[in-house]
Amino acid sequence: MPFCPKCGNQLPENARFCAACGNAMAPQQPAQPQQPAQPQQPAQPQQTYQQPQQTYQQPQQPAYQQPQQQAYQQPYAQQPAYEEPQAAPKKGGSKKILLFGGIALAVIAAVVLIFVFVLGGSSSKANDDEGPKWIVYQTDDDIYVIDENGKNLTKVAESGDSRRSTVRISEDGNLVFYGAKYENGAYNLYVRDVGDDEADPEPIVRSITNYALSGKGRWIIYQKDGSIYACDYEDPDGKVKICGADGGLAGVNDEKTVLLVSDNSKLYLYTVGDSERVKIASDATPQAITDDYKTLVYTKNGSIYIWSEGDEEGTKIASDASFENASEDLKTVIYTKDGALYYWQKGDEAGTKVASDVTRTIYFEKENKLFYMKDSDAYATVIGGEPVKIAKDVSNYRSYESGHAYLFSKNGDEGASDIIYYDGNEATTIKKNVKVSDYDRVYSDSEEDFEALVIAATEDEEAVFYFVCGAECNQIAKGFADIDDFEATTDWKTLYLTAKKEASDDWALYTCPISGGKPESLEKYDSDVTSYTLICDKPRYKKEADLYYNKEKIASDVAHIGNNDLEKGTFYYMTDESNEKGTLYFFDGSKSEKVEDDVSWDSIEMMDNGNIFFLKDISSSGRGELYFYDGSAEKIQEDVSSFTTLD
Repeated sequence: MPFCPKCGNQLPENARFCAACGNAMAPQQPAQPQQPAQPQQPAQPQQTYQQPQQTYQQPQQPAYQQPQQQAYQQPYAQQPAYEEPQAAPKKGGSKKILLFGGIALAVIAAVVLIFVFVLGGSSSKANDDEGPKWIVYQTDDDIYVIDENGKNLTKVAESGDSRRSTVRISEDGNLVFYGAKYENGAYNLYVRDVGDDEADPEPIVRSITNYALSGKGRWIIYQKDGSIYACDYEDPDGKVKICGADGGLAGVNDEKTVLLVSDNSKLYLYTVGDSERVKIASDATPQAITDDYKTLVYTKNGSIYIWSEGDEEGTKIASDASFENASEDLKTVIYTKDGALYYWQKGDEAGTKVASDVTRTIYFEKENKLFYMKDSDAYATVIGGEPVKIAKDVSNYRSYESGHAYLFSKNGDEGASDIIYYDGNEATTIKKNVKVSDYDRVYSDSEEDFEALVIAATEDEEAVFYFVCGAECNQIAKGFADIDDFEATTDWKTLYLTAKKEASDDWALYTCPISGGKPESLEKYDSDVTSYTLICDKPRYKKEADLYYNKEKIASDVAHIGNNDLEKGTFYYMTDESNEKGTLYFFDGSKSEKVEDDVSWDSIEMMDNGNIFFLKDISSSGRGELYFYDGSAEKIQEDVSSFTTLD
């Protein structure tokens, strides 16, 4: 059977979309039976524990993997030519639609495009940053669900009659949907109240091959005989055919249950519950859509169009052009044509040319600015203003969502660069003639981004390191073979890093006070540190297999560590691992508490509220005891073969 290439969920044959994550699937081509290619080893879902036969998958949270860090391992010349700005996910605004070989995915149109669900797993809520709230698990006989607090245990169906992958929970947590009565790859869809083990419900719809929930669980979108339908789960006879076998979903506004549908090369908007679809265009490819799904930018035959609710047809923005970006309200559209950069604004009859021979473009919507490269020179312009050259002969740059950037401009000396800081208005050379070998960002859990870098350079054949923050560039270390893993406290007053004097030395952990964006002297915090991260602005680190927190030794022979609530300083860790089983502990911010022995680290699932589920005493047949922990361990079920988290 096929698997979803996005989340790894097992799918029925000819599935049009993934019911677990909503990813639209490329339709099968009868004339080319070898398509689409199936992966030899499908990726496992990120929040799924499936007991393997002999070996375990790697845990979701590798011990001490520094978040968003890149060690100085690659020479500067091998770095990507340009680095896109860092942007946090946005909850509103326009969405870009990207089509990859027939697979349609909806993504937010921010400076960095961030993937969101087309139809989320259980509640289908797009852009939901919350973690899992339910567990669905399976024994040899039955399938069950239980909530994140270890409550509302409900027997869903018999294992031989149903499949765990079909289970969904409504967003309000009151209903559980599931498929049963399999025949020829199809199944009937049922719903029962959470907590009701006795009811014998009638099927909502029959002989479907896939489904997902929308509209907070009230609406069902399902696939049957190759076509996609939508219905109210309480009124399945009122179903509406969304598209036929040649169509698919290109995007979903789940709050308003509006679907962007492609069917027979035609593009439609369909509001679940309506009797008809609204046609937008034929032979069109969607590019961006507003959050309310009332305005859409699409391309057709090489031209760019914009369509708004009530329009009979789209308005052409440009011919023979390539869509690049757009504002959240789609009142500004950025595109290129014949290598030239243009912008179009609502009300304009035609786009405005910014520059020719442009090789790289970034649109900063918040600042209403464009940043672009032309003949290795960097330029910036306010939409509607005159372009300003920021730097010439740029070999590399790091930009931010604020519109600020650090640029490395080649100068006359071989291999040397001038470091330039652009604050959104003017460019300032903050360090000249630097032989840069590498650079890395400084990470912090702070909501405030100081836009800091650490730059590795060479002076007089000796390594030197600079701390760059805004227009300040100051030496932070010299005479070290390497420094790495930069993390600042949330108040940006202390910088932590690892360093070694000689290449053969072990890493040591250092601190450096920061005042006004300027570093002070380095001070050694501890020696022989293999890895670390900051928890509540205090370092948690390992020395070989020993675990420390704020210089206090917590445990020995530590094999794994998993974060729980970093704001409270709580986390889990495992010691004395043997044969893929060990002793699980919980650290509450000040002391450790033993959870259970004989736990498989790969079986631990962290819930949104910090509670965990795990398997204990896993046998050679792959079955174990399912436990719940919220301060004390409670056994839920024996002989559990697999379990999965549900949002």
